[in-house]
Amino acid sequence: MVASASAGVVSFIVADLIIIPILLIYRRCYGTAMAVRIFGAFYAALAGRWVRHRVRVRPSRADPDQRNAKVDQLGISWNYTTYLNIAVLVVAAALVVRFVRTGGVPMLRAIGGDP
Repeated sequence: MVASASAGVVSFIVADLIIIPILLIYRRCYGTAMAVRIFGAFYAALAGRWVRHRVRVRPSRADPDQRNAKVDQLGISWNYTTYLNIAVLVVAAALVVRFVRTGGVPMLRAIGGDP
């Protein structure tokens, strides 16, 4: 299972690096030829992990076909995660209020330009 999880994690991280907006940034910063090489290297890493998973992990049956997970809790409950979420929302709201009160909105308008 560890190999399966690591293949998924690596693929997820590498896939985030080859989306079109980031490829355009690579092209602008490094030139088209280098952007194509970066794309090729990241894609090779992504495909390589997938092939390794298919060749090594699947035949060993370390990655089960059926999942037998059971959900114990079907309702909403108050736990530490709920309290942490509320605390983060309070801090975020305080930061937004501070941003607005200290002139953040006019500053953003002054920046202007197209996104």
